Amino acid sequence: MPIERSNVPGLAQPPGYTHLATVSGARLVFIAGQVPLNERGELVGRGDAIAQARQCLRNLAACLAAAGATPGDVVRTTVYVAAEGRACWRACGRRCSTRSRPAPLDGVGWRWVRDL
Repeated sequence: MPIERSNVPGLAQPPGYTHLATVSGARLVFIAGQVPLNERGELVGRGDAIAQARQCLRNLAACLAAAGATPGDVVRTTVYVAAEGRACWRACGRRCSTRSRPAPLDGVGWRWVRDL
């Protein structure tokens, strides 16, 4: 599945992602939101936002693998984090990023996920 990522001339260079991605001859896979639970349904990293973010990324990688895809095949991400966890999410993103990062959409919530 060829993914062509590019920036648009005349627009500011985005920080760490591209303005657009086009995909041809592709199959779309939609993955449900992931939470920091392990395979037994136990919360991973209670009080540790980085550990929780890493568990969410492990869960996403497992979903991608089940669909026959890799993180490099991802075109778009949507991330919701607790307000105080946003800096931790950025730090984890820097540690766990792939070569071609997808366009992000970050949302900030107020601990609406159970006991982060």
